[in-house]
Amino acid sequence: MHYNLTYAPSSNAKPLYLDEQWLIDDTYYEFKNLNPQDKSDNVQVFIPLNLNKDQILRRLDRVISEFGAASERNEFAYRRAVEKILTQLEIFDQIWCERMSIEDGKHYSLTIEIAEKVIKKLEAIPDACAECFPFETIDELKEEYLQEK
Repeated sequence: MHYNLTYAPSSNAKPLYLDEQWLIDDTYYEFKNLNPQDKSDNVQVFIPLNLNKDQILRRLDRVISEFGAASERNEFAYRRAVEKILTQLEIFDQIWCERMSIEDGKHYSLTIEIAEKVIKKLEAIPDACAECFPFETIDELKEEYLQEK
């Protein structure tokens, strides 16, 4: 199989580099002191992560579809999968706040709109006796993004 390899970004947009390896490789949770750059066989590959309203919500829909009801058995993995998407939302917000010169502590209006949709989707997850997820996540999102409304 051949892949599209390029030495330059495929769009005219300037790339941003985010050193958050755990967004790609879940083993970073397990091996916090892991530094692959120290390995002699290491090859570092940059894969673009497009962040926009539709893609963030689509990724969330996929996670919800995959896990279904929140239960004691799946709530840790479920929460971790959703937190990865919420990190993408935070990155989206941070970049737009920087671009739009929004004051510290405030959020980009589109991020708030996405957060509202995320909250509604999380509230619609069937509860199969989960103890913490998605309840705590919903409360955290409301506190962070809906306080400005």
